[in-house]
Amino acid sequence: MPGAFAPLALAVRGGVAQLNTFGVQHGRMNAQNRHGDPVDPVPFLVCTATAVMLLFSVGPLYGLAYGLPVWAGLTVATAGTITVAVVSYHRLVWTAPPPSVHIAPELRFQRLIYIGIGFAVLLVAVSAPLAL
Repeated sequence: MPGAFAPLALAVRGGVAQLNTFGVQHGRMNAQNRHGDPVDPVPFLVCTATAVMLLFSVGPLYGLAYGLPVWAGLTVATAGTITVAVVSYHRLVWTAPPPSVHIAPELRFQRLIYIGIGFAVLLVAVSAPLAL
């Protein structure tokens, strides 16, 4: 399958590396919000992939630490991954504003701080019973 990766091939032309984004430019990865406006699917993909990585690497270990069998830890990790995927799709694709709407950097930074605090509280809530 030599042509399978052709849409994202890296070409060097005139000493400058250029990424061929044929697939993105010609509608193969067109994500739309609920109003039909095109939105960038990359934040959703990054959020979901990070959740898969974290939940499947740490979830079964926490399950074993709490006395659950491995299959139960994997089940919880799968349920968490599905939940994160659904919520992130809703927030980052379905209800995303169109590209013409600009969100103030202060508001974006404030949301990032809230997410960080929530993640820290979640880690402490899961880890505190193990330390006691």
